[in-house]
Amino acid sequence: MKHSLLSINDRRWIPLAEVPISCHLENEDYSEILKKILSRKLDEKTNVTQFLHPKLEDLYDPYLLKGMDLAVERIQSAMANQEKICIYGDYDVDGITSVSLLLKCFRQLDYPVEFYIPDRHEEGYGLNMKAIQNLRDQGFTVLITVDCGISSVNEAALSREIGLDMIITDHHECQDLIPQAYAVVNPKQPDCHYPYEMLAGVGLAYKLSQALLGELIFPIRDELLELAAFGTIADIAPLVDENRIIAKHGLAALSQTKSLGLEALIACSDLKGKEITAGHVGFMLAPKINAAGRIDDPKLGVRLLTTEDLAEAEKIASVLKETNDKRQQLEKEIVDAAIKQLEDRVDFSEQHISIVQGEGWNSGVIGIVASRLVERFHKPAIVFSITDEKVKGSARSIDGFDIFKALCCFAPMFEKFGGHEQAAGLTVPLNNYDDFKSQLEGHCREYLPKYLLTPGIKIDADVAVSQITYDLVEELTLLEPFGMGNSRPIFKVENAQIRKKTQIGKNKEYTKFEIADGLRTFEAISFDKTGYYELFKPGDLVDLVCHIDINDFRGSQTIQFQLKDIRGYRENLVKRSQGLSQFYNAEALRIGAYANKEVCQFGSHPSGQQKIWTVDTLEGFYYFYNRIYDQVLSDLQVHFNRLGTLEEKAYHLIICPLEDFSDKERVCSIEKTYGLSMEKPSNALYANWIPDRVGLINFYKEVKDSKYEEGTPKSVEKWLCARILEAAGLLEIGSDQIILKPSPAQKVDLEKVPLFSALQTYKIALKNG
Repeated sequence: MKHSLLSINDRRWIPLAEVPISCHLENEDYSEILKKILSRKLDEKTNVTQFLHPKLEDLYDPYLLKGMDLAVERIQSAMANQEKICIYGDYDVDGITSVSLLLKCFRQLDYPVEFYIPDRHEEGYGLNMKAIQNLRDQGFTVLITVDCGISSVNEAALSREIGLDMIITDHHECQDLIPQAYAVVNPKQPDCHYPYEMLAGVGLAYKLSQALLGELIFPIRDELLELAAFGTIADIAPLVDENRIIAKHGLAALSQTKSLGLEALIACSDLKGKEITAGHVGFMLAPKINAAGRIDDPKLGVRLLTTEDLAEAEKIASVLKETNDKRQQLEKEIVDAAIKQLEDRVDFSEQHISIVQGEGWNSGVIGIVASRLVERFHKPAIVFSITDEKVKGSARSIDGFDIFKALCCFAPMFEKFGGHEQAAGLTVPLNNYDDFKSQLEGHCREYLPKYLLTPGIKIDADVAVSQITYDLVEELTLLEPFGMGNSRPIFKVENAQIRKKTQIGKNKEYTKFEIADGLRTFEAISFDKTGYYELFKPGDLVDLVCHIDINDFRGSQTIQFQLKDIRGYRENLVKRSQGLSQFYNAEALRIGAYANKEVCQFGSHPSGQQKIWTVDTLEGFYYFYNRIYDQVLSDLQVHFNRLGTLEEKAYHLIICPLEDFSDKERVCSIEKTYGLSMEKPSNALYANWIPDRVGLINFYKEVKDSKYEEGTPKSVEKWLCARILEAAGLLEIGSDQIILKPSPAQKVDLEKVPLFSALQTYKIALKNG
């Protein structure tokens, strides 16, 4: 019998709360699985038909936006009086598509306008005094901002003083002071009663175009929608409500685009002739446009999206592709340096946020680097580039933690600052930098719940293999486009068997399984490069969490699983007892939690005790579930430690070949005491118990902090740390305490400590099987 345990990838599987099928869905002609997903996604007020089949007629009246009437009135007046109008944008995809969209709008109005995008490296994000003064000197009297301006209080004041009427269109969070511009169009500003406030910057540009063009929008509506969808998806705006309508119809237009620039971009991304998806935009097309603003000239992006010359379009698309390739290499170099910087810190494991900095790091790439650090360490991250007397930073966050709100607490320390819940940009004077870092870490330690730092996979529904049909997969496409706020459904598939396994990809870095249930077989693809899929072999029974879609290869369609994670035990891994199996049974835990959220009683602990926890929220429930899991693992590890003396422990658990697990009497005693069925232990498990240099540094710090004055370590890893440091002459292990020795005169080279070097060699052998 197969028992599933917490994934080897150290991610919690979080089954989302069972929601009764909404009454307004009961009579709809959809599968039970889709109805369950929709019941969780939609509230009673949401029209199911409008959600699944969004129509352009359902877009809101742009004049519901506060300030829109003033903005349109001033622009029309400027056009009537032949005044010079400038569009001022940001250098990311949202800003570039916003500028391009308004240029097409004014082209349709047959009125010439110009645009300005600041240099990321010289001017930084947003409006700046010098640029405003220069624009006024050039004769401009109306300035329309897109994707920026809501925090530019001083710049708006200057603009008003010199006679440059500023119209701000921005979607970022409002701070305490709203700029005193001629008009401010932002659904998040006070007293704005627009029905939806999460439009991207390009979404607001589209609303302004709607208001300016009226019926003149229809001949170019698809051109504007494809840009609006492109920028909305690239900016990771939630794809619900009005954004969903824009994205759905914009992607349809993008798949049949008549824009020479977009056509060239699609061709150089090997997507010609394909139906363009949100994934294509987010991961293949948008990065090329973004690369222009990151390490080159963002005006290239605008020229590409607005050109009417085929040769120019193809040339710019090629340049952007090359620029993006350079950006990827630059990003990799900074990511590697940032990871090393974090992993070299003694106290990094205790920190709630990743903060790194580098002299002269390219400020156009640090936002992507911050995202990579979040992916790797599952903590909020800020990456800073240090130049002269300023430190420019880009922040990214994890789900559930509002990084903008956290940074607002330190706004007086910043020279420039802006953003939203998941991302922010800031500039800190060098003399404030150290204090800011220290205070922010303390803030995160206090206000960032620890359970959020443990990554989890939220499971939308359990499905039996028999339920997975072409009709179901086709029906799920009604939920597209997927993105922030409308995530692609994740399913759990239990009791599947691995039939075959092959390595795929240019460097064989990915894994493809053939999965069967006895009746049918499916392909399951993993794009995870961690290598832990190596632990699974043909014949294993496993549980999967995955996306389910159709793979169309050379005209042949097959159902395919895109793996997010996998769990399972093979015969050569330790099996759990029936009690532990019940303890870890996620289904039972889930039912217990939802039946009574206040008090959840979980199954038997190995000691025979019952564990009862009081929880207030669903997140709290999973936090405690994770804590209990850790406690049981700890108990089992402590139990192994009772094998005997330290030398016996080292021999049986680490130093002896794992194939020779031959002490039958001791094993039988373990089985009888804990109800375990013991077989040969896992190489990977014990390889993880062998400490590396960072583990030794952390343990030394614990000893220095007097954590072992009245006790000795209770885990194999820390016992080994103690033995290695004792062999290095840095501490002494007593019968019931660990004593720190005086610091040696010379720095200790751990590589020359025989026990440490031998264990590192053995660790490599374990990992290599």
